[in-house]
Amino acid sequence: MFYLTVGATGFVSVLFYDLAQMRGRRGAAAAFSIIGYGCILASIVFLISNVRPANTPFTLLLLKILVAAAFLVLLIYSVLFEIPRLLRRSRSSKRAGRQVVAEGFYGVVRHPGFLWFALLWVSIALIYLNPMVTAVAIGLVVLDLLLVIVEDTLVFPRIFAGYDQYKRRVPFLIPRLRRR
Repeated sequence: MFYLTVGATGFVSVLFYDLAQMRGRRGAAAAFSIIGYGCILASIVFLISNVRPANTPFTLLLLKILVAAAFLVLLIYSVLFEIPRLLRRSRSSKRAGRQVVAEGFYGVVRHPGFLWFALLWVSIALIYLNPMVTAVAIGLVVLDLLLVIVEDTLVFPRIFAGYDQYKRRVPFLIPRLRRR
């Protein structure tokens, strides 16, 4: 399973990115981040370019693709735009250290990127209806879940001031219907 191996390499690199951040090694963190997210993206691109979508009516296929595209946009926004914006805002305040900011999607759930990633893979699996695509989807979503568990329990409490209070206020993966 080439696609799963490339994706797994990406998740291991993202874990090394987190560890480099914990140790304050910005250069290594940047390199591992690029490698990690690049491998994850490459596994998706390689897979969808080498497998044919299921034979479904055009309008249904188009709807599935639009749903997948929406989850991809939400994933990109949450990881590449919302996190840096929130971190810049927390640094601009006069508080010491990197602060947790519970705004936007990160005020609803601690790991919205995981939700968007999982829903993106569900959408891709429904587009292709292929056992190999489904197996890769399950494998990468499980790897992402393991990564966010490690981040939530070991990495983020050491990187972000106030993370324990944030954990008490904001749910891990399943958003609440009402805020506390």
